[in-house]
Amino acid sequence: MITTKGVKPNTAVLLLGQPLREVELRLALEQNLRALAQLATGAEKMRLVD
Repeated sequence: MITTKGVKPNTAVLLLGQPLREVELRLALEQNLRALAQLATGAEKMRLVD
């Protein structure tokens, strides 16, 4: 993702509180989406889970 789009990994840059590296960003994104799904209800929760 990062390298294929021309963005170079950079530990000095943080996104979602993580260094700009693919593995860390994927894990942080998954964690944040799961947390969001925990707070959601009804159709919104179904959309986030799918």
